[in-house]
Amino acid sequence: WAASSASCAPCEAPGVCGEATRILVHPPGDALDGRFEVDGGMALGDGGYAVVRRCRLRDLSLELACKSVNKAMHAAQARAEVDSLTSLQRGSSGSSAAGMAHVVRLFEVFEDDAHIHLVLELCGGGDLYER
Repeated sequence: WAASSASCAPCEAPGVCGEATRILVHPPGDALDGRFEVDGGMALGDGGYAVVRRCRLRDLSLELACKSVNKAMHAAQARAEVDSLTSLQRGSSGSSAAGMAHVVRLFEVFEDDAHIHLVLELCGGGDLYER
């Protein structure tokens, strides 16, 4: 999935690139905590293969969500999710999906020894399944 994603310059913030289809896929080993501060408190959500926590872009205090997937058990699902979100953001005609209110935006992807971290748009409103 790294080859299928365009990348922003490292100094640019998620959502500031001016092009909604850009996703920054970091090389394995790049530290998530060098760019983002992840809230270690209560998770926003957790499920069968991931935990979602609030995170903040250090330079701009931009609030986002970080979905951390255990690589040992679910790496294939995480990579498939990155591919799906990339396709949705690019749209079937190559147009931007920025205006699509029903598609969560993926901004950056990090991979360390234990997890794949997806930095996503922070969506309010609680758990979808509880509505």
